[in-house]
Amino acid sequence: MDSSRERARALSYVRGPGASGFLPSGNTALTRRATKYSPLRAVVVQWARARNRYERQGILVTAEALRCAEEECLADADVRERRRLRDAERRDAQEPAYRAAVNEAIRAQFPACPTGGSGANRGLDVREAFRKSRALGRG
Repeated sequence: MDSSRERARALSYVRGPGASGFLPSGNTALTRRATKYSPLRAVVVQWARARNRYERQGILVTAEALRCAEEECLADADVRERRRLRDAERRDAQEPAYRAAVNEAIRAQFPACPTGGSGANRGLDVREAFRKSRALGRG
């Protein structure tokens, strides 16, 4: 199917004054603000045969709502960037304590688990275990 034909068909469902702004998924702040300002909105989905489900493509909002949301996002982009950096630093500072707590909880449940060393017996590493389980398709 042609995606422009699907978008035109979706637009016909939300006809109204200025209901012509398509906002693709991916920018959370812009999507939330555009949804807040738009009195008329619709979620655009597309059927994914491989996953056997609908996947969100974006939203349709009024052009005025999209313009207001973009202006608001531009006005506080530097504030959001500073917050993102500050939160990343905080998470990095909390990471060792979190890993120690998880390792301790695992050792409490599995006392025979190796605690250190090198090679095959180097012990627990939560992040590495998570990475390996995702590589095997388990997470």
